[in-house]
Amino acid sequence: MIRKILVAATFIGLIGTASSAPKNVGDDWKNTVRIGDCTQDTTPVVDITRQVENRKDLSSEGAWADINYTKNIKVWKIGDQRYCAVVEYNGEFEGIEGATAPGGETQLTGKEKGKMQGGYRAMIAQSELLESGSQSGETLESVSGECSSENCASVDWIDSYFSSSPQVSYEWWAWVYDAGECGTWTNAESGNSGKIIC
Repeated sequence: MIRKILVAATFIGLIGTASSAPKNVGDDWKNTVRIGDCTQDTTPVVDITRQVENRKDLSSEGAWADINYTKNIKVWKIGDQRYCAVVEYNGEFEGIEGATAPGGETQLTGKEKGKMQGGYRAMIAQSELLESGSQSGETLESVSGECSSENCASVDWIDSYFSSSPQVSYEWWAWVYDAGECGTWTNAESGNSGKIIC
């Protein structure tokens, strides 16, 4: 849901609206987006954490939740002008009263709140890491998410760290929103599932 990875995205996803049968991403997303798929026993050339506050999470019906989260970004060089990135999200969300619930036509009461987590693995090619973007340790960057109910300007970390027009492919992605007794919603490359409503 966070409109950021692909123009055609739909949830923080907003990476896409998957139609295939969903798997239980809530239990195994970290195993699927596993750092071992990138490392080759090397030190990441980028290792940063961004604290993102006051953002709207967007679905195909517009903003449905206020979110605050941390985003850990790790990138490994795996070849000539080729990089592998693993990005993990951890945070909290709170439903917006009257907004359409994700994955359905029900309106939210505004009492829906809980934890969100997820991430993706991306391959970056035909580009070089900018000298100013290289990070050997972890830093904290505060990013404020000023946006309206219909539009939320994204902060593209790839543009900040790589030379112009890299080729980016997203190999896997998933976000899980757990509102406790009010339900769980999963937005994933393998399929969307669940429902959140209080």
